[in-house]
Amino acid sequence: MSALLTANSAIVSNSLSGSTDHLSVWLYDKNEKLVLTVDPGEVSHAVSFVAHSVRFLSFNGKEWFFPKNITLNPGDVIVFTPVRSGTKNVTVFSHGVQKDSFTLKSSLSSTMSKTDDVAMAAHTDPYLHKVFTLAKLHALMGSTRDEFNADLKARALTDTTPTKKLTREQFDLVNKANSTVRLEGTASDESDQDIYDETAMLCTAVNTRLAAIANAAHPDQWDISVPENQIKMTNAAANGLFNWYYSHMGQFLTSVNMTTTQVKNKYNTTTIKLDALVDLFKSLSLPGDKLQELSGAVDSFVESMSTLSSESTDKGLKNAKLTNFFSIQPPVGSPNLAKVSKMRMFYLQFNEATHEWSNSCSSGTTYELDTDVFQLDVEINRQVCHLTYDHNRDMVVANADAALDDMGAAGVDETVPAVKTDGPSPIGPAPVS
Repeated sequence: MSALLTANSAIVSNSLSGSTDHLSVWLYDKNEKLVLTVDPGEVSHAVSFVAHSVRFLSFNGKEWFFPKNITLNPGDVIVFTPVRSGTKNVTVFSHGVQKDSFTLKSSLSSTMSKTDDVAMAAHTDPYLHKVFTLAKLHALMGSTRDEFNADLKARALTDTTPTKKLTREQFDLVNKANSTVRLEGTASDESDQDIYDETAMLCTAVNTRLAAIANAAHPDQWDISVPENQIKMTNAAANGLFNWYYSHMGQFLTSVNMTTTQVKNKYNTTTIKLDALVDLFKSLSLPGDKLQELSGAVDSFVESMSTLSSESTDKGLKNAKLTNFFSIQPPVGSPNLAKVSKMRMFYLQFNEATHEWSNSCSSGTTYELDTDVFQLDVEINRQVCHLTYDHNRDMVVANADAALDDMGAAGVDETVPAVKTDGPSPIGPAPVS
């Protein structure tokens, strides 16, 4: 796919240059259709394309062009490095190995139009962006966690994002709203635990941070004594974490793929737990006895939604549910290669009112469950998770009334005990879009 890589300025700090010129990047296809929004300062992507130019629409209208076309493939990353002379250098890395470096050429254009109307916030949290970008650079350099922590401390990054600390009850509700399930294959061993803890802690930290931002913006909606607010908070936690991983986690993800499908089937309410799990999580190819291990969590969720919706004054309120399946495994088909950290995230959007589906599932003879399933497959950069682990734990404590001793190494309790599966790689290839 031929594409134009365009960067548009906004008034936030750029963690790479230290300036106030934050460069949000939009990728367009040959038909000028916006196909991807990526991080300022670096460009990480999940498709192959030929990049022709990069435009920094700052106040003087200056544009910067690649002196030649470069081909980028999944897993590659571009790092822009402004230097004192005013030129901008570009280094291209392929899976952590430098493969190209050159200086951008500049020109002036009086015809370049402003794009303020489409300058949507690629980063709702500039502070996290700065931390994660710094971590990615340290990962490329092969730094240790201590070296990253020392650099992060020395930079004294300013956090200007408004947050309101969660109470312990709010923290528990937000993190229990999103289920966490660990899959263990035949290649699993004790060394996987640290990798899992670091990966899960990232989820906990981002989830907590997003909730603290939402709590500051709409404190009236975070009164958990109101039943409908608990449903809305569950929805917000599911939607927020899914969209963050899909749109804003470029530094952490070495690959990402999203597919959608609708599951609309009529179930016998005596067997709906297992039958619905088979349909909703079909892509995992887990046998029925393994899915049955999730049934207790399903019971708890349905019962909770039924109780809350019965007590709520808004009987038309709908809800969503997020379930994260983690696996520390060899690449699919390559059991002798180094393990990767994989996650398959299911965002389930129930199309019937919460009061209707949750009560009907536990009474009557049959019920037609209508659910939109958004499936996100990601392979997570283990080194970046490792480097930011201490910071992520500290971020949880900063944004919620959560004691480190009570959190555990992963930051959140697994919804069910680890599910043991056959084969070395429990999470197979991502479905074809």
